[in-house]
Amino acid sequence: MSSLMGFGFFMMARKQIWIPCGILAVVWICHVWFFLFRVKTLERPAELEKS
Repeated sequence: MSSLMGFGFFMMARKQIWIPCGILAVVWICHVWFFLFRVKTLERPAELEKS
């Protein structure tokens, strides 16, 4: 997903379309923040750790 957003940012910056670049940058930062701090991973069951 980030590579696709990076490609879109690059293409817009190439044409000097700065406002959508700023919007995309904010969306990307929120995207990264959400997946780093809000999405929780599942804990492994105890029986799997004994193996």
